[in-house]
Amino acid sequence: MKEATAAAQRLDIGISTIAEETAMITGNNWEENFSQRAKENEMAKELKLSFAVLPPLAPEVNDAQAQGGGFNNETGGGNNGQQ
Repeated sequence: MKEATAAAQRLDIGISTIAEETAMITGNNWEENFSQRAKENEMAKELKLSFAVLPPLAPEVNDAQAQGGGFNNETGGGNNGQQ
């Protein structure tokens, strides 16, 4: 489990890729793993079963946020109501 936790941390901070971690930990191909997981998830859904799936990706950051502009007023955050 320590190995999986370390892999997740490397992915989170951006110093590794899913392809690298899959090859290092299992020796398998990440694309084959994704295809197999999709099949398993679909079958589980059909059978009304649940098990762990990949977490959702982080929301995209728009250009203004990336440049320190904060959120726009429509999202309810940042810039103290200034545009």
